[in-house]
Amino acid sequence: MHLCFKSCKIWNFVSCNRIMESNSRMPKMACTINKRFYLVSIGTMVTASAYVGILALQSSINIAQNLGTTCLSILYACALVLLLFFTPFMLTEVGPKWCLVLGEAGFLVYTIGNFYPSFYTMVPGAVIGSLGEALMWPAPAIYITHLAKEYWTGCDVTKETSQSLDHLRNHFFGIFFSILKCCQIVGNLLSYAVLYGGKNLNVISASNTSMSSSNFTSCASQYCQVLRSADTRYKYVPRSRLSIYLLIAVFAGMQATAVVVHSVFLPRIPRDNSDFVVTVHKKKSHLVVLESIKSSFRHMISMDSFLLTPTGLYYGLIVGYSASNFTRAYVSCTIGVQKVGLVMATYGALNVVSSFLVGRLAHRFGLNPVIICGVVSDTASWTLQLLWKPTHGSRNSVYALGAMLGVSDGIWQTTSASITAVFFSDRLETAFGTLALFTVVGLFISFIISGQVCVRIQIYMMYGVLACTALGYTLAEWRRQRRLANNTERERLLNSSENGN
Repeated sequence: MHLCFKSCKIWNFVSCNRIMESNSRMPKMACTINKRFYLVSIGTMVTASAYVGILALQSSINIAQNLGTTCLSILYACALVLLLFFTPFMLTEVGPKWCLVLGEAGFLVYTIGNFYPSFYTMVPGAVIGSLGEALMWPAPAIYITHLAKEYWTGCDVTKETSQSLDHLRNHFFGIFFSILKCCQIVGNLLSYAVLYGGKNLNVISASNTSMSSSNFTSCASQYCQVLRSADTRYKYVPRSRLSIYLLIAVFAGMQATAVVVHSVFLPRIPRDNSDFVVTVHKKKSHLVVLESIKSSFRHMISMDSFLLTPTGLYYGLIVGYSASNFTRAYVSCTIGVQKVGLVMATYGALNVVSSFLVGRLAHRFGLNPVIICGVVSDTASWTLQLLWKPTHGSRNSVYALGAMLGVSDGIWQTTSASITAVFFSDRLETAFGTLALFTVVGLFISFIISGQVCVRIQIYMMYGVLACTALGYTLAEWRRQRRLANNTERERLLNSSENGN
């Protein structure tokens, strides 16, 4: 889900510059944002809200045999393969509209699999659900790029007037991502409302349900899934199975509505529209993907890319940890699974706020102070999570821990994109693709180890990756400043030579 915040530049097979500057015959449009824009934006947000809501609960409601997080690791592993080999063909051959619909349908299948959770239903659902990660996020980016060009052309906005095409595109994406980011809040608040409001629905026995007698000594950083006995899992699965069915039905209904609305009311981008079609011949598509893989490999083995790789990996680890061990060990274990949605809604709200503030601060003071603040705040966050011992009087402090994780998410989501744009401005498509790749790797690692290692071990690992991130960025920035200084000195010598002549 968390790849949705990358622009369409992360795929080599789509050239945004080609899309922006191509000359196509389009009718003049009224100078208002087209209703198709809001159809794409709100529909995508509705689907993402349901996906985020069910994602945050997987480590709790499907705790038996570590089913939830295992299936999520399968989902992201399949998405990694699809992003490399399958997505380019689909975007080229069927267009962004049907890629969006197929991605939403993939998420819908995964959600429906939760009605009867078992390896026989959830694993196939995860494989199909990977279509959502592979197709749903790039499709609206391409569609909105087309709408921005259409708006720009219809309003006779030229580069000599107040708003260039690049600025207009950024404006469209700003509105889109602002709407999309609300998915964290909407999905998790729905989860809280349904599970907490329906906690007593069809509950036959109240035995083993009192949280007042809960033992917190094995929660938080002391939590070890491999050591949990089956009789303690009532704390992670709601007493009312009916409330779970109701929540899954609500989420599935949201996703099904988005699929139907986008299928029926969202028009396709014409195949002969040069704003979208990059290659139409299948053989050419194969060559584009092959060249994309080659350029990505060359980029990954470059020194700057190697040094900055931990940044994307660390962001993926944060998101994966927040949706797995944090919700299980800190939220469900201490205040109950019904409160997962409320804590993660707090997480989402702080994510939105911190993303906005980081963007403003980086614009005003540069990236270095923001990176320093991120390293310091994350060190404090992991230390608190490692040392915090929940009691009956302090267990609500988990909201503060969730808020700190939301701030970390916002900081590293924004700075990882900014770092990539600063260091690799000459190969943005490849660089953003590599960033997305390592973000998915981080998500996969988090989900696959969440049930295999104790939480404190995972926190120690986060310390190590954070240290590698800080060290890698420091060395990469030092190399960049040296290059800038050498270039400045070279220009000064050339100017002196010319003045002397």
